[in-house]
Amino acid sequence: MAIEVLIHNKSDPSAHVRVKLTAIASGELFSFDNRAMKDVSNMEEPLTKTSPFVTPRSIESACMSGAIFARRKLKLKGLTVELLDYSVRGRVENAAPFATATMIGVCRILGHSAEFSDGELGDWNVEASDQS
Repeated sequence: MAIEVLIHNKSDPSAHVRVKLTAIASGELFSFDNRAMKDVSNMEEPLTKTSPFVTPRSIESACMSGAIFARRKLKLKGLTVELLDYSVRGRVENAAPFATATMIGVCRILGHSAEFSDGELGDWNVEASDQS
C-alpha cells in the first residue's frame, strides 16, 4: 500500500511538494529504497531554476530524515521506506519540506492519526494525503 502526501507553503500557496511512498514497521533498524530516482543521471542538478538548492540528492536526504523522525515519533524499533515518486512546484527554497511530507506519509500509512505540531510542519500545510 502506498500513500501520497501533498503539502503547500503557508506563505506562498503556489509552492507545493509531493511525495509518494510505502512504509512498514520492520525488524531492520532503518532501510530506505529510493525507487523514484533510479533513472536520475545527475543527483546534484537542481530540479528547477527557481529552486537551485532542491536537487535529487537533497530530496533523498530530506526524505530519509523525515522517515527517521517518523520512526522516532512512532517509537518503532525498525522501519522500511520506499520513495516511489516526488514532485515540486513553485518556488521551494530547500528540500526540508520533503522531510515534512515524508514524516507525515510514514505516520499516516502506519495508522498514526495524531495532529502534527507547528514545529513539525514549519511553514507548510497538508493539502492532501491519499492511500492507494
